[in-house]
Amino acid sequence: MILSDNEIMRRIEIGDIIIEPFNRDCLTGNGYDLSMGKKAEVDGREIDVEKEGFLKIASKETVLVSTYETIKVPNDCIAEMR
Repeated sequence: MILSDNEIMRRIEIGDIIIEPFNRDCLTGNGYDLSMGKKAEVDGREIDVEKEGFLKIASKETVLVSTYETIKVPNDCIAEMR
């Protein structure tokens, strides 16, 4: 089951889900938009996204990125990033 924005907020309010820092504007109808952090890794190379100002991702390229937020979800939930 995908949680609605109301259910995500309810769980945040009771401490079941933690998103730090939390920005209400990032809450969507069925998720939360995370912010890309300062670092990324492309083909084994670490990239300072903050210094570069952007990250260009080629088609079908796999990239690891850090997020600005830290999240914690309970055992009855999973988090999926796309």
